[in-house]
Amino acid sequence: MMTVMTEFVLKQQQRKQRIRRRFIAVGVLLCAAAATVWAFAAEAERNPDDAKKPDKPPVADAPGSPAPLEQRPYRVRISVAFSGSTALLPPFRRQIVDSLRAAVERGYGRMFRADFETNGWISPPSKLGLQRIEPPHMLERFRGAFDVNVDGYDKVFLLTVEADGPRFEICGREWDARSQRLTSVETVDTYQPREVATQAFSLLPRLFRPVLQVESIKPRNVEMRLQGAIFPPVDPALGQLRETDVVIPYFRYADKNNVVRRIQFLPWTYVAIDSASGAYSVGSVISPYFANPLGSGRRRNVQVLATRVRPLAASSRLKMVYQTDESIPLIGYNVQLVPKRHYRDEPRKPPVTQFSGRDGYVHIPVDPDEPVVWVYVYSGSALLARVPYVPGISTDETIPLPDDSIRLAVEGEVDLLRGNLIDTVARRATLMALARMADDNAKLKPAQRRTIIDEKFRELYRLPGREDFQTRLATIREPALLQARGLKNKFAERRIQKLCDDTAKLIDHYLDLEPVRKFRGELQYGKL
Repeated sequence: MMTVMTEFVLKQQQRKQRIRRRFIAVGVLLCAAAATVWAFAAEAERNPDDAKKPDKPPVADAPGSPAPLEQRPYRVRISVAFSGSTALLPPFRRQIVDSLRAAVERGYGRMFRADFETNGWISPPSKLGLQRIEPPHMLERFRGAFDVNVDGYDKVFLLTVEADGPRFEICGREWDARSQRLTSVETVDTYQPREVATQAFSLLPRLFRPVLQVESIKPRNVEMRLQGAIFPPVDPALGQLRETDVVIPYFRYADKNNVVRRIQFLPWTYVAIDSASGAYSVGSVISPYFANPLGSGRRRNVQVLATRVRPLAASSRLKMVYQTDESIPLIGYNVQLVPKRHYRDEPRKPPVTQFSGRDGYVHIPVDPDEPVVWVYVYSGSALLARVPYVPGISTDETIPLPDDSIRLAVEGEVDLLRGNLIDTVARRATLMALARMADDNAKLKPAQRRTIIDEKFRELYRLPGREDFQTRLATIREPALLQARGLKNKFAERRIQKLCDDTAKLIDHYLDLEPVRKFRGELQYGKL
């Protein structure tokens, strides 16, 4: 009897335990569901525009039609090359790649569809090897893998890990398939082996250049769509765009088969982001050209794209060279750095004046508050260039300037001619004053007055006249204009023409004989 009672009690206890476990399981499921709902609500509150749209896979809406840019995540290839050091044995290499893959998944989430590989073709696998890579090498190495219309790679991140004693140096570059451009090499280092993957991941946000497509072009503003906008990164710090960013626009020209034939960047042209919300962004065009250089609308087989740039260096160097010969540095040119967005805006800070050094360079530091700087280059009083620039996006840049040597030579000769003109006008005024004194001198007889006045006017008429100076000016002007036209130097031609025209007006004004005749008629003893 006791055995039966004991079995009954045990069965009751087991039944209660099963019921308790079921309640616990149901509670866990309900908590997980509530957490999911709360997370979705929080994400919708942060990005209300994205919450209104269902997540769509990055596939074409119809056969042969690519998905909108904002619905396409970035197709990324991350290629890591290791040096042959004993500190980088195969198990450690695999650990670095696996840790890097996990960091990319945690940070970027669905925004990146990333493939990873161990690179064996960068030689040497170091900073030097990355610096040697040129765009043709990338196009040849990944032939056919960059067709973004057929799920090709949008980006390739090239990383190298080199061990130098206890120090690990990690270098990286980014290749953008649409613009077919490489970034400069970025470098970080660490002395902790467990930090190698973390430091390698820290390079990716610095190298990554988001892609935008220009949709609407207005006189000074543009509207753009951001790739992968419906896939925000898991880490908000890795967001693609903010309102202080600057993007560089460019054109992609394709043939009737949609094969890209030419990519054209616009020199000294940027777009400053004014507002960035969800998939669409609005920016203002910054350019030295008076009209919007991006055109007025869409054109067939022409894409207007843009890539975001952020300063990577602490400063940039600008080199002044001639347009006709970039090997000659221009020394001692006056360069004014004016922090403002558009050339018509008032400077937000006092301008900084520099003079190009013996190597032709000026140094422009990065100002986080004023990313855009207008560079004014003067030769004497002549403005040679007025361009906007974003310091820090590259370490070195070249400003080709018109050859000012022809204008300088003409200016020297014209200054000499003007000096002779001043001397002639002064001597004429002196002779006229002496004639006036003789006419007013009551101590002299009328015949003596008339003799002195006639002598002074004979000297005056022997002075070089208007025709003499105009002839000398023509001998300066014509050869210089012919030389400028032969070199197709429109700047020098315009400056020479204006300088000579202004001088001709001075000659006509100061060497006119009519005032002399009128003056002689006013003299009592000067009448003929």
